[in-house]
Amino acid sequence: MKAMFVVLATIIIVTGCSSSRTPEEWLTMSISGLASIDQYEFSGETAVTLPNGVSGKPKAYRGKVIDHEKLIVQSEGESTSEVNPAKLLAWIQNSPKEVSLMKSDQEGLVQLSIHMKGDAPAAKLTEQLQSELTALAADAPKEGAAYRKAWEEEFHRSKQQLNEVLKTLRVKSDYKLYVDRNKMLPMQLEEYSMISYVSQGRSHQETRRSRIALESFNGRTSSPVQAASKHGTIRR
Repeated sequence: MKAMFVVLATIIIVTGCSSSRTPEEWLTMSISGLASIDQYEFSGETAVTLPNGVSGKPKAYRGKVIDHEKLIVQSEGESTSEVNPAKLLAWIQNSPKEVSLMKSDQEGLVQLSIHMKGDAPAAKLTEQLQSELTALAADAPKEGAAYRKAWEEEFHRSKQQLNEVLKTLRVKSDYKLYVDRNKMLPMQLEEYSMISYVSQGRSHQETRRSRIALESFNGRTSSPVQAASKHGTIRR
């Protein structure tokens, strides 16, 4: 009987500590938990709906992190920075935001709703687009190549168009983060962003949906990801 009271007391203490955590604490503890993991795997996909309403084919990727920092990614066009879970979570943590605790229908998971504030999402996308342009410039044809001049003209047009877009770029981003209640680890991150800008004198709006599921922490299978992944499916 005494042992039963001890078990019940432990459950009450753990439950009480869990329920008393603020949304910000859940976010911070999950990110710290991920930083303590030597290796893990992740998978995800990103889909963009263009101004004309057409949804592109979702781009899928898989990756793993080894020794905390070494990142290996197999992707379909996504930049490494965009599919780096630790880097993305760190950006969320360090940017202006509102974090709230949502009722989760996923057993054993805490669901956080994160609304990004201010210009942080636009600044993030600006940095990504400029980085991609720099990478494109580094891949220019060699001097004297037959198509060098045509490439330079097209690159110049693309750069001018990008500069026009960046001057008017507005981004609103919201995230859902599922955290393992017991392990204090982020299991899945979903993003929904609305992107608006002006190009060639016309206003445009795009939407972006993405999902990253984390698993196999230190080589161990994590079953809660399977349950959460049903909520992260990107529909075309």
